[in-house]
Amino acid sequence: MPNKSSIEILGVYTEADEEMAVATSGDQVRLRLKGVEEEDISVGFVLCSPKVPVHVVSVFEAQVAIIELKSLLSAGYSCVMHVHTAVEEVTFEVTGV
Repeated sequence: MPNKSSIEILGVYTEADEEMAVATSGDQVRLRLKGVEEEDISVGFVLCSPKVPVHVVSVFEAQVAIIELKSLLSAGYSCVMHVHTAVEEVTFEVTGV
């Protein structure tokens, strides 16, 4: 995703280039791929099963745990959210009060 190209994974490796038999969610891995050129891959692309593609959304709802904030947080508050390689401007809204 998002170019919906079919590829083949020829190998899964640790960051130290040791081959792995299995990788699970959260593992940092390197992949050897067949069927795609390096210049066709961008930050944020997702590998997924062609039978169960990743859902794409333009809006999502999240619960946020505030660890430290030195200003008031209310509806309309704007900030920047970092999730993996994504960096997005977000605005807080009040819902379901």
